[in-house]
Amino acid sequence: MLPMAAAIFFLIGWAHTEPEQSDEIPPLSLTLAALLYGPVVVRAGIRAVRSALVRPEVSTAAAVGILRPRVVVSSEFLAGLDDEERDAVLAHEAAHVAGHDPLRLWIGQVIADLQWPLRAPALHLANWRHALGIARDEDARRAGSDGAALAAAVLKAAGYDAARSTSLAAIEGPGGALRDRVERLLAPVPTWTPPSKRLRIAWLASAALFVSLGSTVGDSIAEWLCGNLP
Repeated sequence: MLPMAAAIFFLIGWAHTEPEQSDEIPPLSLTLAALLYGPVVVRAGIRAVRSALVRPEVSTAAAVGILRPRVVVSSEFLAGLDDEERDAVLAHEAAHVAGHDPLRLWIGQVIADLQWPLRAPALHLANWRHALGIARDEDARRAGSDGAALAAAVLKAAGYDAARSTSLAAIEGPGGALRDRVERLLAPVPTWTPPSKRLRIAWLASAALFVSLGSTVGDSIAEWLCGNLP
């Protein structure tokens, strides 16, 4: 995911440079590459727009909304929870909202779609989604929710066919990860160290660096490719 994110920041910087007029015909290899990769970009764009515009159906509980995240809970699912389980679920989804996770998952899905048909990006996204759910479980427990109550709610949610969306952060996780999640919820809350200010600055500086590189050497790289490719 990180290499693709770096490439996107690089292309953003390149897109902001003033294009030079040229009558030269692009190399055949670049034309073929564009024709082959074009459908991938179109597919990713269609999936991104559809995910952003279509309202997902939630059969359990989820944080939905890319720009304005909110918690949505199915009344049927809510009726099957006791008070502690309900409070734990709401705390979990509130943590998703506070972290703007629907937007983060949507961006992650777009990046994975741009690498279709490779399987590794989709697997990385699934693993990241699972890790994000575990992190929000821990946030809910630190806010006072009972781990056993949240584990019980997760098991109940696993019995529902929750609708899937790239902009939906649902209470239940992937089937193969369910045992790991429940075991973590029943274990003591792990110690957590918040990201340091230096780390956040490093992330922002890295993004700015790739944007700057794209705006300064993007044309040079394109000229080199045009001159060396058949």
